[in-house]
Amino acid sequence: MTFRDYDYWRRLRKQALNFIGDRPRVQRQAAAVMIDGVLCLMAVWIAFSLRLGVWELFSRPIASFAACALLFWYPIAWRSGVYRSLIRYSGSRTVADLAVACGLLMIPLLVVCVLFRLPDVPRTLSVLHPIIFLLLLAGDLGASGVAAMARTAEAEGLPLTSTSAPTETGGEQLRLEAGES
Repeated sequence: MTFRDYDYWRRLRKQALNFIGDRPRVQRQAAAVMIDGVLCLMAVWIAFSLRLGVWELFSRPIASFAACALLFWYPIAWRSGVYRSLIRYSGSRTVADLAVACGLLMIPLLVVCVLFRLPDVPRTLSVLHPIIFLLLLAGDLGASGVAAMARTAEAEGLPLTSTSAPTETGGEQLRLEAGES
């Protein structure tokens, strides 16, 4: 196998997508919850590094803020319906729902960071973290949407092509579509 062996990578991608897609609903939902937890932790690290200018992976302030963020995220996400549809479609409505959930996450983080003052945790993290978390979630959403589209196209035996489509604002948006062979 060489690095440019496209057939190998295509088969590997197909096997991975089939493995994920064939899992039972509970396992796919658990995977989504775990991925969101990892993205939440990544958002904590990125927010701390942007705010403090120091890249630190573990310290007491990071651990306490991460615990608060995870503790608040899961009930908010569950209640706002983030995990209702298992395959999160990458439409604007889903991104808007994620934005609402991240906005709701900001409220308890503000209460904890401003009123109760977590030691050595900057107050601005309660605003910065949900914004970064939303960006990470939206990126993950887009990647999983493309993967689901690729799985559907491969299941139907259609090649996946990319086209450029004009948007309402006059710009162009890259769109993947199943083309006919």
